[in-house]
Amino acid sequence: MIQVAITIFLNDNAKNNDVEILKAELKKAEYTKSVTFISKTDAAKKYSEEIGENFLDFLGENPLKDAIDVSLKSDFVTPEIMEEIEKNLLIRSIVAEVVYDKPLIELLTKNINRISFWMLLFSALFTLIALVLIN
Repeated sequence: MIQVAITIFLNDNAKNNDVEILKAELKKAEYTKSVTFISKTDAAKKYSEEIGENFLDFLGENPLKDAIDVSLKSDFVTPEIMEEIEKNLLIRSIVAEVVYDKPLIELLTKNINRISFWMLLFSALFTLIALVLIN
């Protein structure tokens, strides 16, 4: 099963109290499956492990931002709903950027619609065959 998440990058000047309020609101939202906060230091450690060297040594400072990953319930994974969620999050002053895989969401929706169409077609065909056999 594919897990779709929205990553919310926070401004550097975001206060802890505002971040906690946002996390609480996201946890209560009907579209939320889970909420995970990733601090910029944790992100830097993880990225350093992935690339195999400490990038902070030659950059001098951490360019990454604090982030909140929001896993979504499957009912809310459509391009329209995801755009609406993105717009509602970008209104907030502590949110710098909202990121999710738009092409993947569009592809999933397109494939689900295509599969649903063919299932409906086969169901109609088998219903017709059943009616002919009964009569």
